[in-house]
Amino acid sequence: MGIESLPGNCSPDYWCLFEDINYGGHKLQFFDSGRKNLSDWGFRDTASSIYRGVINYPLNYGYATMVDYRSGVLYDRVRDVGQGLESKYPSLGALGYPDGGDWNDRMDAFDVKRG
Repeated sequence: MGIESLPGNCSPDYWCLFEDINYGGHKLQFFDSGRKNLSDWGFRDTASSIYRGVINYPLNYGYATMVDYRSGVLYDRVRDVGQGLESKYPSLGALGYPDGGDWNDRMDAFDVKRG
């Protein structure tokens, strides 16, 4: 796959979160390891699709975790994504949520874990 064919103009080796399904709308992209609180970018409960294509750093691709913060006695909901060289999630509505439903517009933080 060439760089010109990466969905939504996602930069190679970056995790890209998109506001709309099929990699559309506003985009955030992250490279460095660590937890990103999406409210810092006005993107909390907004992500509807995710893409990452590993092109330059195949030995350091790692994975990421989606986090939905819960309050009180409830534990945070988490789901790992992207344990391959290409991670395509055109609709987070297709990913099951622990309490039923799906992950569309539920993510509060995104935790990048580089290899």
